[in-house]
Amino acid sequence: MKTVCFTGHRDLSREEREDLYPKLLREIEKAAERGADTFRCGGARGVDTLAALAVLEYKKEYSFTIGSVRAKRNIQTFVWSFF
Repeated sequence: MKTVCFTGHRDLSREEREDLYPKLLREIEKAAERGADTFRCGGARGVDTLAALAVLEYKKEYSFTIGSVRAKRNIQTFVWSFF
């Protein structure tokens, strides 16, 4: 089993989404060709959601396992409060 995880910025402009989405599709296909069969995405809007949508496009063709990864309760708020 090979697992690929995605996370990234939450706030993306339309131009950034339109630029990133085809790149995600290409990288997901490359990963699948190299044996990746499990994909994990964060649950936030932005890159997390965009990556999940891209994986779902290939799910039928490659029969991936896709899931969501979530940080422990309040850890993100806790960590970012130091910056």
